[in-house]
Amino acid sequence: MRPYYLPRPSRGNGERLHPLRNVAETAPYMHSGQFAMLREVLDHYNRAEPAPVGDSELTPLNLSDTELAQLEAFLRSLSGPLATDPELLAPPPQ
Repeated sequence: MRPYYLPRPSRGNGERLHPLRNVAETAPYMHSGQFAMLREVLDHYNRAEPAPVGDSELTPLNLSDTELAQLEAFLRSLSGPLATDPELLAPPPQ
């Protein structure tokens, strides 16, 4: 699947947004692969600690343990086989 692009007016370009399908199966996570487990990513965004260098645009989510578990369960529920033949999803030949 191709990533989507979200315009960022402050930067004048697009941010790549990848689909969430099979997100639980695509570790490691983040740009540098710093998180091996999905829960580590959720904990990172839940805490949103200040960036060691530069500015951080993150705001802590402040979710409870129950809410984090529910969010993780939801993300894991997005995993599964495709209902459509993958050949039908391929871009047309050029």
